[in-house]
Amino acid sequence: MPTSAPLNTAGLRVDSIAAAISPMSVRFATPELGNGDLGAAPNSFEVRLLVDAPEADALGIDVALDDQRPRRLPSTRPATTLGQLMQVDGTLSPGEHWLFAAPVLASGVVPRRRADAPPSAVARRFFVANLPDGAPGAARYGGAVWLRRPEGTYNGPSSQRLLFDLFSFDATGAALATPCTVVIDALGAGGKLRLATPFALLDVPSGEYRVTVSAPAARPATYVFTVNHELGGGP
Repeated sequence: MPTSAPLNTAGLRVDSIAAAISPMSVRFATPELGNGDLGAAPNSFEVRLLVDAPEADALGIDVALDDQRPRRLPSTRPATTLGQLMQVDGTLSPGEHWLFAAPVLASGVVPRRRADAPPSAVARRFFVANLPDGAPGAARYGGAVWLRRPEGTYNGPSSQRLLFDLFSFDATGAALATPCTVVIDALGAGGKLRLATPFALLDVPSGEYRVTVSAPAARPATYVFTVNHELGGGP
């Protein structure tokens, strides 16, 4: 079966979502592609983005490091440090790392520049100290994947409709049109999804879910989110 063929073996109801069309886009100013010279304190290295054609009602720019959850930055000055993108105190390990960024419109999803174009998300591969090929932490994949949503805990009404917004990128950080494959596992049960992004899963049963996202020739990623129908409030 071609990897781009739609797939849903998870037994979950799906609602497809039409991504908005917008000229708004982002680009990484720093770090440069393949940069391995971040100085003696890589956590303090500044990540800067450039925003093209910003929309006044956009929610901002989501930025994430590796498998960390996104941090939202204002469209007016989208800049942060690598350390601020880490949710647990620590130092970036030597080797390959990825940054991901995307404009988020008022609808909560990432736009496309035109109907037949990939989403306006971008990625940037960089290194903490350049390592020889074959060394632990050296580059192993040509591209990467990013699951921007879902994240965290979904309680009460917010658990009825879970947004999935996920992307695959080539080695240069350009978003690809080929859908990612999502493997969902909860309490030993689950299945696979391969659908055009974005989409929503409806009435997902309560529980903790482990999702693994993959794409051809890309670094896979694993995330965890929780659904609690019986609790009130939001994520």
